[in-house]
Amino acid sequence: MKSLTAAASAPPHVFSVRLFALPLVLVLFGIYAFGCGSISGGAEGTISKLGVILFEFKSGGASHPSGHGEWIVTLAAPDRFSMTKKIGDKETDRGTVTLTEDEKVKLWGLIDAVDVVNLRPPHRDASPDEVILTFSVNDDVGTHIREVLINDARERETVVKLIEYLGTLIEKYAGEKPVLM
Repeated sequence: MKSLTAAASAPPHVFSVRLFALPLVLVLFGIYAFGCGSISGGAEGTISKLGVILFEFKSGGASHPSGHGEWIVTLAAPDRFSMTKKIGDKETDRGTVTLTEDEKVKLWGLIDAVDVVNLRPPHRDASPDEVILTFSVNDDVGTHIREVLINDARERETVVKLIEYLGTLIEKYAGEKPVLM
């Protein structure tokens, strides 16, 4: 009875604050729970079916005797395509472009087809002058880096198609036909 009396003697604004506080807390929790993906940068903007938000490819060979150098390309979701050429220790930024809708859809489809996370590492050492291709993806789990020997990559159709298309984009936007394989 004492608590009823205490409640009855509480100022009227305490009841309205308590009645208002619970729905407010529930609404704020709902906003937090459903909005965290976009606040934390999740997969917003990506069209990858595997949840990839950042892709990077390195063709290897920066110091290869052929002198062709290494190409480093990055695709940041959904459509920012960056190109860098590296010969020895010298890196040259070859630009960042926004891909067309068709280019973006095709490239993300090829990246998903390769499924970088599940690429198996080489089971042998590289032969002399054989470069190592590096694929890296970021998704909601973390960063996944996989290396593939170039001669093994040539035997994987999905990898070949991806690398050929990267070469097409580099040639279009950087104005240079790259040697990627």
